[in-house]
Amino acid sequence: MPDAKPIPIPLSRKFNDFRFQGVPLLIFALSIFMIAHLWNHTGGPGMIQGRVIGETADVRAPDHGEIEALFVTTHQNVSRGEVVALLRTLQPDRALAALKVLEAEVELARLAPNIGLIRDQQSQLFDWYELRQDLLRTRIETTTLQIRRDQAKRELDRADRLMDEGVLATDAWEQAMARFKELDEAYAATRDLSAQLEVFVSQSEPKLPAESGPGDILQAHLRHQELRLEELRTRIAPLPLLAPVSGQVTSRPTPAGSFVTQGDILLEIRGGDATHIEAYVRAPLGEIPEAGQLIEISRRSEPGVHRTARILSVGSALRPLPAPLRNPLRSAGDERGLPLLVTLPKDVHLIPGEAVDLRPLRQQPGDSSL
Repeated sequence: MPDAKPIPIPLSRKFNDFRFQGVPLLIFALSIFMIAHLWNHTGGPGMIQGRVIGETADVRAPDHGEIEALFVTTHQNVSRGEVVALLRTLQPDRALAALKVLEAEVELARLAPNIGLIRDQQSQLFDWYELRQDLLRTRIETTTLQIRRDQAKRELDRADRLMDEGVLATDAWEQAMARFKELDEAYAATRDLSAQLEVFVSQSEPKLPAESGPGDILQAHLRHQELRLEELRTRIAPLPLLAPVSGQVTSRPTPAGSFVTQGDILLEIRGGDATHIEAYVRAPLGEIPEAGQLIEISRRSEPGVHRTARILSVGSALRPLPAPLRNPLRSAGDERGLPLLVTLPKDVHLIPGEAVDLRPLRQQPGDSSL
């Protein structure tokens, strides 16, 4: 039937055919395009990615000891020179033992053989030396009570926390409070006595004879013991740890009460100003950039805007990529790249930690101020 007309297909049937046949093909093609785009821009070989690095400094323990107090928390802003923690480098038991040894040496000096000669020839000078020995013994006792008082204060603070949590009996808290008050009163009394003796010693100092004699030996010995006591008191006092830079605390600080060793990192402070860009050329390497070469930088927030910087140095070996630059679809062990150190563009303010994409310029100008 040559004159037969084709049966018209309704528009709704055509739409259904496109929905069930054309739409899946279109989605598949878009998926392939997006996978290729993401691979080339985030995980492809030879791709250069970087992150903006700011001024970073670590607060480290200068010696072995215990963190007595912590004054900062994570994400807190600090200023350069601000006290962030107190480190007690000498443990109370060792300090008390050293004070006992020093006290025995003072008593031994009092009974030295030369004292008899001094008593006969220079009684006034000997009385003043004996008064200095009394002052030294009082200062040793004051330091001993200070250590025990500080121990009692820490125990009382611990009892207060346990009382707030409801896991400590009232009797135990009252005992901790009574012990602290007793030691605090004794420490205040001996401290006042030491201050009075110090004034009396300074006012009653006699004129030393011109010729050297046995009194010089005792004077030198007392001076040595006084310097040892001052050194011990300096070591007993908690050491303040200062913030080396101004910025924000980015790591979780080591909590108070923790024991640390020399060189341990207690916290990390990151400054607010960027200093350079740390970039990585993903392996396998294609074209390796060179130091001094110009490179384009684009921010993720401004994908169409490119700025120019310069490569300062190129690493000598492949390294694992930092966590912010890793491809989430690949394992961390497979992610390696050649590190680059890149300057900051002058016409934009980059934020430390920001991720950027980089591409070496094909045509390098002969001279540039970058």
